[in-house]
Formats: sequence, structure tokens, C-alpha cells
Amino acid sequence: MEARDVVTFTSMISSHCRIGELSFAQELFDAMSEIITTSWSGLIDGYSRGGDIEKVASLFDEMSHKDLVSWTTMTLRFSKVGRFKEATVFKEMEAQVVSLDAVTMPTVISTCAQLGVLDLGRDIHKYVSRNGFSLWTLSLSRIFLP
Repeated sequence: MEARDVVTFTSMISSHCRIGELSFAQELFDAMSEIITTSWSGLIDGYSRGGDIEKVASLFDEMSHKDLVSWTTMTLRFSKVGRFKEATVFKEMEAQVVSLDAVTMPTVISTCAQLGVLDLGRDIHKYVSRNGFSLWTLSLSRIFLP
């Protein structure tokens, strides 16, 4: 393959992450001349599936642009490993003007419940009400989360 573009690299990174070849995926990532959010998210997802949550946090901190997918990935992964304090990124997401969706909200709500963070729970309730989320949509999306 002579001309490797950002899409090709990102696809290769995701593929190597899926089969557990994180060191090769990291090499590919490091060799990229242009890195897009999807590339970051693919590598982050790979390390999180491998259980290296410290590396995941480090990569996320390095990202120059964080979108809804990357924020949701971080929230889900921290929640899954029981690091609920780190998963409570709602305020940071709001500050970055990230519009939350029906996939992200149940994870954030569940995290607040695990932590027993009443003030943040109230803020999230206001956000849900202000942005027109229905409880049915939030409940249904929670059922289908990985």
C-alpha cells in the first residue's frame, strides 16, 4: 500500500485493537501525519477493552478535539471498571458545549446514582428537562448499552 491516508490508518488501528494487537495499533497511530478524532477514539477503545484505563485517560487528555463519541466512550469505560468518580464528566462535557444524547445520558445518570452525587443528579435532571429527553427514550437506550 503506497498511499496510506488517515481513513486507512484509522481502519487499521481499529482492526488491530479488535484482535488485541495494541502495540502495533499504537505504532500505526504514532506514524500518522494527521490524526482525527475517530483515530483517537479507536485507540482509546482498544486500550479500554484491554483494561489499560490509565493509558485510556492519558490518551483522552492528549486529544485536541473531543466529540460526543469520545466523551461517551470515556464515560462508559470508566463506569464499567467501577471508576465512577472519573466517569462523572458531565460538567466538563457541558463546559465544552458537547450536546449529550440518549446514549450518554443513561450512563451519566447511572454513574451519579453509583456515587450518590445529589447535586450533580439535580443538574442532570435540569439538563434532561431543558433538552426534551423523554424517560422512555433514556430507559430504552440504557437497555441496549454494551
